[in-house]
Amino acid sequence: MNVKRMACLALASVACLSLVSCGMQTYVPDKSEVIAVYENNSSCMLEAAEDMIKLGREVVVSHTDNYAIDSDDQAFTEYKGLYISDTFGGYEKYQNENIESLLTGSGAKSISVTNSDGFSIVEFNCGGGGKYYRGVYYSSDDSIKNLVIPDGRLIASGDGFIYDGDEVYYYTEKLDDCFFYYELNT
Repeated sequence: MNVKRMACLALASVACLSLVSCGMQTYVPDKSEVIAVYENNSSCMLEAAEDMIKLGREVVVSHTDNYAIDSDDQAFTEYKGLYISDTFGGYEKYQNENIESLLTGSGAKSISVTNSDGFSIVEFNCGGGGKYYRGVYYSSDDSIKNLVIPDGRLIASGDGFIYDGDEVYYYTEKLDDCFFYYELNT
């Protein structure tokens, strides 16, 4: 997958989260809260990352407890529980006990996956709204990623790396094998 396509997919994932959330979620957890979500759920997150990668497509999985489906369609207004949304606005019911448990009790609000040539990224959004988000991501090749500008150069800063562009601030640091903390402001 080329860098341009990856950038489009990353931005589409952020846009999809904004659409799915209807802009209603505004609580942004602090860094220690996000790290606690990972530490308390690391084995569930690893299993969820593996399940998301097996889907073989770029999607967001959430639960109507976290993000209501915004649609005039009666079928969606009555729809409750775990669901998949794609970047084209399509929705489908999803069954996965581990992911449902993770999204209803851990502090993770949604999970998205991007598959690329040779690696996958699974993002666990832990909160935010509009332009500011924090969470954890799984990188199957165990390398730090710029989730917003994939070809944007990351510069060492403190315990992690930053990308500070004209309109985007992004910070990431390694938590464990294949898992990384992130925060972004677009």
